[in-house]
Amino acid sequence: HILAAVAVTFGAFSINASGGILLAPGGAHAAPGSRGWAWFGILNGLAYVVSGIGLWSLRLWAVSVAVVIAAATLATFAAYGLWVLFGNPFDPRTVAQLGVRFTVWTAIAASAHAWLARNVQPPARGDRG
Repeated sequence: HILAAVAVTFGAFSINASGGILLAPGGAHAAPGSRGWAWFGILNGLAYVVSGIGLWSLRLWAVSVAVVIAAATLATFAAYGLWVLFGNPFDPRTVAQLGVRFTVWTAIAASAHAWLARNVQPPARGDRG
């Protein structure tokens, strides 16, 4: 349940921080181009909460959601790298945030997979119950 708590807490913080960028008067906290990344943060934050609820409930699909989150974060990290490479504004906080998100979700996905593989038996073939 620790992984689930981390996932939900991380999701709540992501939604709060990203929402603060979008709702700041006049974009006070927003670096150029950061509004798009803020939307990414909100959508990911919602996925974090969904995955956390699934992990809390010991649902096998939650591991897949965690893997997809880690992969989407890595893809976004690469896209941000290209964004900067083509001369767009660079914010070191975004690099740090994407790095932390990728690391946390890779750890959650790997840990959840290992734990669930040891402790949860999938339903028997043909068992609809």
